[in-house]
Amino acid sequence: MFKFNFIIILMLSLFESIGSEALDAESYILSDIKFGKIITEKKKNQRLAIASISKLYSSYYSVQKNSLDSKIILLDTSPNESNINPKAAKFLKGEVYNLHEILHAMLMTSSNIASVSLASKLNGNEKKFTEAANDFFLKEGFSKTHLEDSHGLSEKTESSSEEILKLLNLIHKEKSIFEILKKKEHILSNEKKNQRIQTTVEMNEYKGFKIFGKTGSTKKAGKCFAGYIEKQNRLYGIVLLNSKNIY
Repeated sequence: MFKFNFIIILMLSLFESIGSEALDAESYILSDIKFGKIITEKKKNQRLAIASISKLYSSYYSVQKNSLDSKIILLDTSPNESNINPKAAKFLKGEVYNLHEILHAMLMTSSNIASVSLASKLNGNEKKFTEAANDFFLKEGFSKTHLEDSHGLSEKTESSSEEILKLLNLIHKEKSIFEILKKKEHILSNEKKNQRIQTTVEMNEYKGFKIFGKTGSTKKAGKCFAGYIEKQNRLYGIVLLNSKNIY
């Protein structure tokens, strides 16, 4: 217990020394996952656009309602323009992947086509998917969360740092999504082809801390991150919303 308290005091001192200018997110929260103790926060209840962090919500809802072996048919071919998202998984219209592989594409490479295809397969179309997901999360106590789409391009897709942290705690318990987020790379495969994909998280480690999770960025949402930092078997959840530089 003394060692744990020392780590908490050390991290509090670290964040105080960083100051608000360096930690420029409009809203953020850092919490110990095991003990549920908030180490530092800023405007944790403020409702903000969350960009592709919404894919964490879409993924969690999907695995609660469907088997990881469920088949997803890709509705479109991935765009070739490298400036859109050069790390995104490459798909051809009509290809079939199971839900587990689609989640890898959504969470590691932020593939919007994977997200839209999943929503359409599971609930018929994007609107029905988000309506069902919103009902699900409202019943789970996510009163500040609203999904206008499954992927986060809409400015109306919003949540708060506190509720995203709540989702991170659920994801940690659920495990299948948690294990995907921990990966730096993965061989995405179906019956016909394999492709190597890599996480969009560019800073995976810092001073002995492992960093993993989901990034997101739009003009309104700014740069966002929701995930975990880990060191010496201690796990922390961290959310940064509307930042100029999450790293």
